[in-house]
Amino acid sequence: MKRALAIILTLMLLAVCLTGCSGQDSANSSAQVGSGNSGSTESAMPDYYDSDTTNEADQETADSSGLSGVPVTPSGSGNLAEKIIYTAEINMETMEFDSASEQIAGLVNECGGFFESSTVNGNSYRNQDDYRFASFKIRVPKENYETVLGGLQEFGNVLYINSYTENITSQYVDTESRLTACRTEEERLLSMLEMAATVEDMLAIEERLSDVRYEIESLTSSLMNMDNMVNYCTIDLYLNEVARLTPVSEQGQGYWQELGAGFKDTLRDIGDFFKGLFKWFIVALPVLIILAAIAVIIVFIVKKSVKKRRAIFKANQNNTFTGFTDTPEEGDSDDGKN
Repeated sequence: MKRALAIILTLMLLAVCLTGCSGQDSANSSAQVGSGNSGSTESAMPDYYDSDTTNEADQETADSSGLSGVPVTPSGSGNLAEKIIYTAEINMETMEFDSASEQIAGLVNECGGFFESSTVNGNSYRNQDDYRFASFKIRVPKENYETVLGGLQEFGNVLYINSYTENITSQYVDTESRLTACRTEEERLLSMLEMAATVEDMLAIEERLSDVRYEIESLTSSLMNMDNMVNYCTIDLYLNEVARLTPVSEQGQGYWQELGAGFKDTLRDIGDFFKGLFKWFIVALPVLIILAAIAVIIVFIVKKSVKKRRAIFKANQNNTFTGFTDTPEEGDSDDGKN
């Protein structure tokens, strides 16, 4: 009995010892694995890119751009502010070019806009009858875009009008996010530059810093350009000076109405042709008088020359005829004497 109890106690002590040893080995192996991972992380990732700094930078980027893996809307708004570019193109004609130009300038100034470019052609000093043509590139604030677009149509006969929109929200957000990341990288590079130990490290950091700053300038310029295009809409206006406005065709016009309108247009064109011809004749009258005087002088000289030649020709004929008749008479007299 005593022997059996001793065997049981021995087995229990052996089991306790094995359990303790296995637990200690597991703890040692876990510690070794943890120390090995931390060592590899420190060797592969410099102090500049430590996990805490990276998380803070990522959080700062997400807070600034509104993007952190999923769309984030600004507080107090349900949607991101959209960046939309509005442009329009208008072709108009008018019989009062100067008045229309002044009214257009007044409307643009009243609505806070400006002329980015303007060109006026025609009506040269050589020919004052040339009809003028103007091209205006107008920039107006987006809140007054509809007002200006509607007001311009009252200053002439609109031939056509086209309006375009371009949504650049995604492009703007992407550019803004890249700019924020570049600025964060610039700050990190400046910190690394202060802690650089060798000249090679300093040169490498400065080279990368120069590239990052160039990228920051480029992205900033792109954002400013997009803001300008969004905040100020563009209207391309073409204004033609005409003697008669182009009639606007009415819907549901019958065949006879179209025929009558075409006949009236033909008569009007014929009248305009003769009016133009008479005007040209009056304007060119001094030149025509000079040409007529020259023609009269030339005709007079030619007639006088023809008369002189005729007189010479007749005189030659008379002399020839007289000489031909006198020669036989002298012969006849000689024959009679003989």
